[in-house]
Amino acid sequence: MDSSNLTQLSATIDDFVWEFEETVDFLVDHSVTKVRQLFVALQFPDDLLKYSFEICKRLELLFAQKSQKVTTNDNDDIKEKTVAINSLKTYVLGDTTFAPCCVDEIAAQHAKCDAIVHYGNTCCSP
Repeated sequence: MDSSNLTQLSATIDDFVWEFEETVDFLVDHSVTKVRQLFVALQFPDDLLKYSFEICKRLELLFAQKSQKVTTNDNDDIKEKTVAINSLKTYVLGDTTFAPCCVDEIAAQHAKCDAIVHYGNTCCSP
């Protein structure tokens, strides 16, 4: 993909609600005790798969910025602590076993991911 196509995608990617800040905040909050890379599977339905590269890069960059310092509030004392995560490594899940609304936990387990972020509609079936 050349850079002109990437620019065109960037113009349309903002038409969707991706919740980058909320996603990264969740990942940072739940990764404070880890001492290695955080592996996260990003699952996209077919129609959103074209945005996956840029979504991965935005999340990885934002995670790197936010994971430097985390502020905690313990007994009304605000403290800063460094998160022991080197980086965020994302995997794209694009071919689900069932329907695109089903969270593909099996594929994420095969990639040894710590979390799954599902984009698009979901049925939330167990």
